Amino acid sequence: MKRGQPSNMSFSEMTEADLSTYIDSLYSEKEIFWKSTEQESDRGLALVCLAYLEGKLEDCLFEYMDRSPEARELLKPSGPLGTMFARINMCICLKIIHRNTGRMLRVAAKIRNEFAHTFEATFDDSPVKELSISLLSEFNVENKPSDARTCFSVAMLMLDRHLWPRPMEVAIYRDKLPDGIPTYISSPDDA
Repeated sequence: MKRGQPSNMSFSEMTEADLSTYIDSLYSEKEIFWKSTEQESDRGLALVCLAYLEGKLEDCLFEYMDRSPEARELLKPSGPLGTMFARINMCICLKIIHRNTGRMLRVAAKIRNEFAHTFEATFDDSPVKELSISLLSEFNVENKPSDARTCFSVAMLMLDRHLWPRPMEVAIYRDKLPDGIPTYISSPDDA
C-alpha cells in the first residue's frame, strides 16, 4: 500500500468524508501489517518492524518538506536523510518527534542492526535481549512480559501508536505555515 496522502490535495483541503476514509485506510494498513508480524522469525520481526517505523519517519519528513521533488531526493537511500539514524535526528531537530521517542527508535535500530549483521541472532542472545527488555522499560506498561521478543513487539506497537498519525499531523501543521520564512533583516545589498 502506498504511504502518504491519498491525493495531491493537502489535508486541510480534504472533506471530512475524505479524511475519515483516509484514516480508516491507515487503520486497515496498520492492522494488516501488525498481524503479518506474528508469523515472522526473530530476524524478520526486527527487520520488518524497523522498516515500517522508518517509513513513518520518512513520511513525516516528506510531508514537512511539502512533498517536493527535492525532498524525495534528500530522502532516497543514498541521500543525506537516507538512513534511519539521519531521519531520527532530523525528526528530533524539526520537533516532529520527542527526543525520548528518538532515543527509543535508536535502541530499536541497534536491535535491527544486530539482526542484520549477525546471521544467527535471536531475541535470547546478548545484546539483543538486554536492548529489547530495556526498550520496553521506557514505556509505562503494566505486567511487562519477561521474554525479549514480546518486549520488543510491545515496544514496536507502542512506538507505532505514537508515529502512525504523525505524517498527517505534520502535513496539517505544514499547511498552516507561510510559503517561506519572512525576511526581517535587510542585507547591505538590498539598499
